[in-house]
Amino acid sequence: MWFLALLILLNAFANNTSFVNNYRLYIAGMPLNVFDGLVVIGFIFAMVRPRGSANYVRTQAMHPALLWMLGLFVLATFGGLIGGASNGASNRQVITSLRNFLVAPAALYLGYFLIANINSSRRMLYLHVAAGLLVSFMIVVFFKNKTETRTFSHLNDARAVAYISTYAGLAVALLFYSVSSGVKLLPLLLAWAAMGVCIVGQFATLSRSDWLAAMAAVMAAFVLLPKEQRVRSALRAGIALPVLLASLWVGMYLGTQVSGKNMFKSVHEKMLSMLPGDRPGVKIKAWDTRLPGMLREVRKFAESPLIGGGFAIADTPQMEGQYYVGLRHNTWTSTMAETGLFGFSAFALMIGSMIVVGWRMVRARTDQTTVLMGALGVSTACFFIVHGAATMSFNQMRWGLPLFVTAGIVLRTRQMQLALLEQAHAEQAYLDEQAGAHDYSMVPDGDGNGAAGHEPAFGNWYQTN
Repeated sequence: MWFLALLILLNAFANNTSFVNNYRLYIAGMPLNVFDGLVVIGFIFAMVRPRGSANYVRTQAMHPALLWMLGLFVLATFGGLIGGASNGASNRQVITSLRNFLVAPAALYLGYFLIANINSSRRMLYLHVAAGLLVSFMIVVFFKNKTETRTFSHLNDARAVAYISTYAGLAVALLFYSVSSGVKLLPLLLAWAAMGVCIVGQFATLSRSDWLAAMAAVMAAFVLLPKEQRVRSALRAGIALPVLLASLWVGMYLGTQVSGKNMFKSVHEKMLSMLPGDRPGVKIKAWDTRLPGMLREVRKFAESPLIGGGFAIADTPQMEGQYYVGLRHNTWTSTMAETGLFGFSAFALMIGSMIVVGWRMVRARTDQTTVLMGALGVSTACFFIVHGAATMSFNQMRWGLPLFVTAGIVLRTRQMQLALLEQAHAEQAYLDEQAGAHDYSMVPDGDGNGAAGHEPAFGNWYQTN
């Protein structure tokens, strides 16, 4: 748990330029940063950590989706290396691309095995909110310092792209679901305040990809709201949405005052650039620098659909030229170009599993922690579906960590939930047998429902706090 906290908070805090790129070791000419070391250490720690302690919830087996993902990542790694050996990229380029790819199975594995029990999962929810607040604070400070020390010809020069703003968007979606559904994570006023801060941090980067992804995450959280509470949930959501919009307006106003640039105009122009047709003041559409590179990557994938063109295919002479600007700016097509169907399937299974498993945890409603973790899983998956389609995303180490670690935690939480429900089922059956009762209609099944379709009282089956 403490290691995951260190990894997540440091990823939210660190500036890519002034911290990560400055504090590196060089081994055989290859730069290794602090996150390379942390992921390796965490992976080893997850492998050797004893799992027989009293507070460790043991399950019969790993989640089957995890086994399939790890197998696909192994196949994709071999395929990428085979292609990388002959595609013309340099050894350093291949190793760098390989490193960005291998962080996915390593972080997935450590996220799964460093969670001991349901209480650990509960703490991870608070940790995600803390990471969102931390990165929002760092982005605002970064923006303010940049505008004080330099004169900008265009507001884009002050974009805080050196921080992983993803944490802010995911915190907004998690808190939005908590507030709208009534499943308490923080006191109501504190949750609203945290949402306001995080929405400012997410939008302050002036990244259209971040905006779209954050909206997808919040929409996914809204879809998860329980049907039987839709009226009450809609009222709560109706309060939460104006809070988010007001916070965004305040953030743009303060940004305008600090920088002397019109944030409202910049945001408006960027929004117009995402709409079809000619718009006044818009010279380049959002997709103009993306489509050529995406099409080139798809063509390269079509040449070798099973294993792709190999690691670092985007760095080879055949992929440069007019396509250079947009290469790797669609994570899905860049993954297909490098590792083919194996790599694409591994990531698709990861995100698909988070949606399916997260949905089941939310619908089971056995306790607050698993419901909120399920909502976080679905929101995170939907965030990265959009983010990966719009820009460099989980094909880069630091930007991929929020997805990979959360995927491991979600799958582990689901397995613990099922194990504890099975234990409660067995204990209830034993007590009924001892008492001479044979009506098991209220004993929960694997999804938290009674054998006769009855839903147990919220949080009755095991303690999580």
